[in-house]
This record gives sequence, C-alpha cells and structure tokens, in this order.
Amino acid sequence: MHPASERRRMMGETIFATMSRLATEHNAINLGQGFPDTPGPALAIEAGVRSLRAGHNQYAPAGGVPELRTRVASIWSQRLGRPIDPLRDVTITVGATEAIAAACLAWLEPGDEAIVLEPAYDAYLWAVRMAGATPVGVDLGSTMRLDAERLEQAITPRTRMLIVNSPHNPSGMVVSDEELAAISAVATRHDLRVLSDEVYEFLVYEGSHRSIATFDAMADRTVVVSSAAKTFGLTGWKVGWAIGPADLVSEVRSQAQYLTYAGATPLQHAVADALGNLDLIVPLVRDPLARQRDVLVDGLAKLGFTPLATQAGYFVLTDLGPVEAETATEAALILAERAGIVTIPIEPFYVEPERAPLVLRWSFARQATTLRDALAQLRRAADRGLLAPKTR
Repeated sequence: MHPASERRRMMGETIFATMSRLATEHNAINLGQGFPDTPGPALAIEAGVRSLRAGHNQYAPAGGVPELRTRVASIWSQRLGRPIDPLRDVTITVGATEAIAAACLAWLEPGDEAIVLEPAYDAYLWAVRMAGATPVGVDLGSTMRLDAERLEQAITPRTRMLIVNSPHNPSGMVVSDEELAAISAVATRHDLRVLSDEVYEFLVYEGSHRSIATFDAMADRTVVVSSAAKTFGLTGWKVGWAIGPADLVSEVRSQAQYLTYAGATPLQHAVADALGNLDLIVPLVRDPLARQRDVLVDGLAKLGFTPLATQAGYFVLTDLGPVEAETATEAALILAERAGIVTIPIEPFYVEPERAPLVLRWSFARQATTLRDALAQLRRAADRGLLAPKTR
C-alpha cells in the first residue's frame, strides 16, 4: 500500500469523534471527551470580549502575538527556573495538539522511532505516524508507573525522540521526580529530543507537578507544550504554546506555520490578558474539578467499578465493573447504547490496541448535577440487567 494511503487508512474517525457522535445519536450523557460543561471563568471570557472589541481580528504573526509570547515567557521563566526569550524560545500554536504535530514533523523522518508512554494520548501516535516514523510504546502497566528498565529496553538505534505527558492523559497520574529523573537519564544517554506535554500542569489535586525540562541536561533537549484551553477550561479556544531552546522551537515553528500559519488573533490577545490573572483563574477551574472527581469516583465505586487513583486533569480510569464485554470498546458501546452514558475505551491509547487492558476512561469535567444524573442512569441500567451484550 502507498504510504499516503496507509496513513489515511490509519487516520479515519478518532475515537473521540466516534463516541461524541454516539452521544448525539443516543441522547447520552457525554463523559467521554474532556471538555467542561460550564461557561468558563469570567475573567477569561471578559478578556476575550475586550480583545474582539479592540479590533484584534487580523492575522497574528506566525510565531504568535508578541504580547502572548512575552506573557508566556515571563510565567514559564519562573516555572522552569531559567530565562526564556519570548521571541526565540516561545511559539504560539493552535492548541497543544498542533505543537505536538509540528514537533514530530520537524524532528522525525521515515524509519525513525519515537517513544510514548502507554496508554498514550492518541494524538501522539497520529503525529508520529504522519511524520512517517514509528511510535514505540512503553507500557506503564496497571499501576500507571514507569519501569525505567522497560524504557531503556525500548531504545534502538532508530529512536529519535521521547514524548512525556505529565500530568498524564488518560490516567490522571503525575509523573514522580524519580520517574522524571529516570527518563532524563535515558534521554541524555541516548541523545534524544524530548517533547513534554504539560497541558494539565495547573490542574493537580494531589502531589505537585514538575517539568522534566528542569532536570540537569534537559533544558537543551526539551520542548515543553502547554495550553490555555485546559488551564482555563475553555477547550474551544485552542491556544497553546511550545517553549524550549531557540533551535528546537524554531524547528517547531517552521512546521506549524505551514499547518495553520497562525491561530485566532483575538483569542491570543485574550489569553495574554487572562494569564495576567492566572493565580485568580486557576482555583476557579481546579477546585470544582476536584469536587467533581470525588463525585464521579465515589459513585462509580459504589456501582461496582474499580477506579484508579487520579491526581490531576479531567479523567479517571476504571475497569469494566458490572459491564459484561470482551473488550473496552464493546463495553463503551454497551454503555452508550443501553445506559445512555458515553465513555472512552482505552484501546486507541495503545500502539497495538489488541494489547490494551479492559479499561474505560471517564471525564469528570462536568457539573456535579450532570455526574449524578449519569450515575443514576448507570444504576437504572444495571438494575434492569442492560449492561450485557444483546447476544448474552
């Protein structure tokens, strides 16, 4: 098969699009995709209104509006513990996803390999394959913790980059300092570039987040990706950034400018403004999420699911609980069609989906009333014996 045809075959509809479509078809409560069902923090919304009215409505520079790059550089200079040049070390992207895609296109060639920690956000697998390279999964196992020896064994002469995601999607775990140190040692030993996806860095409920870029010898080989979309709970804004050494960031920028050229100018100005109130906005987003997590986790446990402890982000993983299914995808379809609840099966988060465990991802980025309605629907479906395939 021609390489372009193979890429098209692999792409298809994402699991998120599929499950959201099922949510519409079955009038189901969507606990699949990670987007809040609230308007968002007023401080950020008002910044957006001011930006539109100020006339910031034409193309932004390819690297992003200077005001936003300057704001990002100022905040992340403190977070990463080193000076960041807003013009050379920062580029603004259409969400973190574009930064991920641009880095893979910039750094990988056909025949190369990139390490991902499984379960891995599916956009990593897509981006690596679109570059003509091969994603190589390192399984975090049932505890969602890194085995440093397993990581070392995954390295080959073709390995060029390593993608780190902390706080982690889909598990919600925060990679520990010990794990980050182990990853840093491997990256340094094998001279690998590192892409560090940190979009949930401000949404940590237990423990604390540390960027791998702060470890010795990592600053020069790491690009950190983050996004206002998750931090502000405004996922439709799609304003992200890549931060790192000028040579690596320029390579990311060179690819991003041909993917979209530039993102929405008024939203870039709005995010620059809202980041000035970061300390006020973060608790408004994070604290309700922590309470919503508890509602969903406690409710699922009472229904017979076994949740994995989640420290951060929007999601919790569980086993299939009372759902009778051979795969997580089958379980997700049963829940959508027969209980009116949409989740995300874990298979698309693995390089080889057939190796995936029987695990579902649930989003708690919903108001508590929505979550309680979902739990009540699950209870009714279980009581009526609906959580088994029709053939059984």
